[in-house]
Amino acid sequence: MMNIEELILREKPKRKERLLYRKEPEGMGVVLNKELGTIDYLNPTAATIFELCNGDKEIKEIVEALFDKFEIVNEKSEIIKDAIKCIRDLEGRRLVKHC
Repeated sequence: MMNIEELILREKPKRKERLLYRKEPEGMGVVLNKELGTIDYLNPTAATIFELCNGDKEIKEIVEALFDKFEIVNEKSEIIKDAIKCIRDLEGRRLVKHC
């Protein structure tokens, strides 16, 4: 039987449709949500997570990609918590959903 964290790490977040996304040269992301008429600005880490939310990758795979891209030295459990928090924030902004 899986615990809650294992279940969460198996979620496959996906970017919502009808979003326009642009990555700025310094790594920031800009998302226009046509449905809501809002613009969201993402820091480089959130932009990377947003880009990885394609509906195919589980959260645990997104965390692995973050480790590879940013050469992270923190504890993996900290990065897992931060990635989940970021994905929940993106969900709250109605930029990603569960598949």
